[in-house]
Amino acid sequence: MQVSVFPNPFNPATTIAYDAGMKGQRTVMDIYNIGGRLVWSHVPRNRQGVVAWRGEDMQGRAAASGVYVLVFRAGNEMQRKTLVLMK
Repeated sequence: MQVSVFPNPFNPATTIAYDAGMKGQRTVMDIYNIGGRLVWSHVPRNRQGVVAWRGEDMQGRAAASGVYVLVFRAGNEMQRKTLVLMK
């Protein structure tokens, strides 16, 4: 399993490139603010690819400047990446 985020810091959007590894594993991307609140969630259809996060919450509202944590899960594996949104 691999995940990378670029650019970082970012404004207005960042790209999440991922490879979930083995076929058949449920893959989920969640982004949390520094307080631990879920801001954005995505379930990719493919095992590998790229997804853009445009610095918005799930209702389409602009997220505040600050530090966010991407949690990428594929099956029983998990990776975390720190993201910085600068406005």
